[in-house]
Amino acid sequence: MKIKGTAVSVTPEFIKKFFPAKYNEWIQSLPYESLKILNNPIFATDWYSLYDAVIAPTEIAGLVLFGGNKALAAREIGKYSGEIALQGIYKIFLRITAPGFVLGRATNVFSSYYDDAQIVVIEKSDKHTVLQFSGFSGKESLIIERIAGWIQKALDLTGNPKHEVTIETEGSELNPVYTIRAQW
Repeated sequence: MKIKGTAVSVTPEFIKKFFPAKYNEWIQSLPYESLKILNNPIFATDWYSLYDAVIAPTEIAGLVLFGGNKALAAREIGKYSGEIALQGIYKIFLRITAPGFVLGRATNVFSSYYDDAQIVVIEKSDKHTVLQFSGFSGKESLIIERIAGWIQKALDLTGNPKHEVTIETEGSELNPVYTIRAQW
């Protein structure tokens, strides 16, 4: 799976902002292929290996910065990504529109970031939205945590204090289907 460059730069930005003292330890712990990507200019419109550009750096962030909790690292980086993406006019828009509408539109954005992913809204009401993700491999599951973090931040920005974002997985390791359920 490939990912657009706009999503690649989020991980190093997150670590520089929230863990500046650990940045060098994190970057030096990255596998060679990840280091090769992150040590060069990242172009927003270019496609990168999802695993090398995002998953492996997120795994290392979990090990180095979150006591081994890779899922927590992914969720926090996803929240930060949502914060960056939903600034300015988008923040105002989030306050005046229904969360379900925002999440329905977000599937279009998510789909444009991943080259072979299928992302669809499978259920929607005024109190919840269910999104289904396929085309990702089992070793890429942390990207679903990152997307859940992004959704969580979007719901935070709607001003609704009570919400929950959960992930369910079905299928095999080679061909999983992920479901993100957002309730508010």
